[in-house]
Amino acid sequence: MKRLISCILTIAFLFCAVAVPLSATDAVNSHSISLALTVDPEAELSVGGALSWLRFDIHNGGVSEYTLNNAIISCPAIGLNERLESVVTVSAQAAREFYLYGLNIPDSVLDTELTFELSWVDISYGPLDIYQETPIYINESASATIVIERFIEPVISIQSSCNIELAKPDTTVEFVYTLENATKFDMTNLVLYDEGIVDTTIVLPSTSLLAGASMTVTLPVVMGEENLISQPLVTYTVRNQPTQTAAAEAVTVECAIIELQMSVQSFAATTEGVEFAITVTNVGTQPITNIRLYDEINTLIDGPFDLAASQSKSISYVATAAQSATQTRYISFHAEGTDCFLEPYIYNDTTSYPIIPYVDSSQIDISLSATLSFASSADTENATVFFEIINNSEVPISNASLTEQYYLGSQSIADFAVLSAGVTAFSYDITLSGEVTTLAFALNAFDPSGNPCSTPTVVIDVSAIRESLTAPSTPMIEGDTIGGTIDTSGIARAIRIALIIICAIVAIGVVVALILYYFEFKLKSAIPEDFEIHTTGKIIMDETAAEFPAEIAVAVDETGARTPMTAAPFEKLGYVAPTRLRYISYEEEKQRVAERKPLPSEPEVIETKTAVINRPANVRLIRSAYEKKPRPLVWNEVLRVNGLTADGLNRR
Repeated sequence: MKRLISCILTIAFLFCAVAVPLSATDAVNSHSISLALTVDPEAELSVGGALSWLRFDIHNGGVSEYTLNNAIISCPAIGLNERLESVVTVSAQAAREFYLYGLNIPDSVLDTELTFELSWVDISYGPLDIYQETPIYINESASATIVIERFIEPVISIQSSCNIELAKPDTTVEFVYTLENATKFDMTNLVLYDEGIVDTTIVLPSTSLLAGASMTVTLPVVMGEENLISQPLVTYTVRNQPTQTAAAEAVTVECAIIELQMSVQSFAATTEGVEFAITVTNVGTQPITNIRLYDEINTLIDGPFDLAASQSKSISYVATAAQSATQTRYISFHAEGTDCFLEPYIYNDTTSYPIIPYVDSSQIDISLSATLSFASSADTENATVFFEIINNSEVPISNASLTEQYYLGSQSIADFAVLSAGVTAFSYDITLSGEVTTLAFALNAFDPSGNPCSTPTVVIDVSAIRESLTAPSTPMIEGDTIGGTIDTSGIARAIRIALIIICAIVAIGVVVALILYYFEFKLKSAIPEDFEIHTTGKIIMDETAAEFPAEIAVAVDETGARTPMTAAPFEKLGYVAPTRLRYISYEEEKQRVAERKPLPSEPEVIETKTAVINRPANVRLIRSAYEKKPRPLVWNEVLRVNGLTADGLNRR
């Protein structure tokens, strides 16, 4: 009977077990015990850490109270094995809550399924024997699976990208900015910055970005001469709090500077030509390949060769002069190559260099001669210098300048852009003070190679020339010089001889004048102090009258001896105008002098009384009978009396 009842109960239990549905996450035992897990909703683990709490709900779905013995909750993934209570009794159709606080959750299990298992011992009793029921121990368990989600900060994911990584200056590049809101919060008041690219804000399609949404914006930028570094920053409002987010990585667009530089040094000309030392340097940031160096007439000098950034190459090149001797060749250089974008690159050196022909000193033959001449022996300040330049050079001589070194202080006297071949003769007027004793002339010029060439300095002794003007005339011997160098050509020698003759004549005239001055001075000392002749005319005396009284006339001979003379009184004196003879009365003349009137310009004849003068043959001067008071005499002009000559007298 007991066995029949036991079979019926077993079948009923199995039927009930099959009839109870199983949850997708909960394992239900034969007693309808299930497990449910709840995580603190405020727990926001963005990385591994401790939960504030984790709740376990043990549900009894049976119709009677159920007891769990030695209940243990475990989760091997997080190292959990915690005893709840030794005896847990759950009422029918009820649940018991248990909390675990500060449960540590590793970062590796966030966003993964975690299975928690509740295990206990079910104690039941078998058939009764004579004495008692037999206890039956069965290990039971129930499990539940949960996912502890990683908390995502309410931030916008932002990144930038560019279509190229290398660009030349002035090239337009495009930056693309992508903003994504992968959180469960809406974002508002969005503002996008990228200070490495632009100084202003970047216009967005919208200032709001809803949860789970994204947006894209494109920004064209013109490349400058520096790298572009993009690391955008976006500001926004989330959960009523202002915040900002920057891109995690920067995007760099490198500026491709493609540039060559060339330094050129030229050396002195030789018979082969002019040597140039050329250095080509890559001053850019990118390599340049297949470089070829040419001159201005496209002669290949060197190449092809490659230059990396900051690399240089030195080249030696000898350039020849132009075929035409009258033209100067100006050489310049340029380079051609290929840049990093496989595009042609050309560099032109803007400086041109003259190819100076080689000139030997034996090809230069110029000479200078100079002769000084004064206007007269009485004027030794105003002088004229006669120059003669002889150019027998085999090459053109240019930029010639004639200077005087002492008196004029290297002042230029004459300049010649191109000095003519052969003889160049000219004169230069100069005023010399009495202190000037020496003149020194030099001619400085340049040959076609640009080197200076000059003549020896021509020195003129001014003092010697001044002394020669008063010296006795001496025959001029061919080869003699008076200051400076003498050229033996016929024209120059004739000019010099003529100048020397003129100077000699002037010197003789000066000597004769001095001798006459001496004798006239002696004659003046013998003339009575009271003799008077007015103005600058020449006295003319009519000698047909009677003799002067002895007390009013005195004759003076050439030795200075005085001889008394007699004569009849005369009332008029004669004066010679510049062109004709005229007479004026003595009283009239006295009045004219007193009133300071000039002599009439036209001749006027006045009736005159005559007197006979008895005098020796050597009579020179006659004293006026009308003058009583002695006055000093001044020699003025030539006085002619009876064929004799002496200077005139003028009373002051």
